[in-house]
Parts: sequence; structure tokens; C-alpha cells
Amino acid sequence: MQMLHCPIRFTAAGLTKINRSLITSIVAGVSTYLVILFQFNNTEK
Repeated sequence: MQMLHCPIRFTAAGLTKINRSLITSIVAGVSTYLVILFQFNNTEK
């Protein structure tokens, strides 16, 4: 019963909270990087 009242929280070595906002930012950054990488890779061929 106590687990229902205490949400699970993740931290990166206690330095920053890992929440939905951080995960969204990381996914957006990685996606942008991959799109640019693929565009440069296609121009070389």
C-alpha cells in the first residue's frame, strides 16, 4: 500500500532527475543528430 503513495524516481548518479522531459529532450537530440548524419552520408555517394 505504501508503494502506491511513493512514486518511483530515477536519478543520474544523484546529479539530476531523470523524468519524462529529460528523456524527450534526449530522444529529440539523438533523432536530430541521426537525421543530419544520414543526410551527410547520402551526399557522399
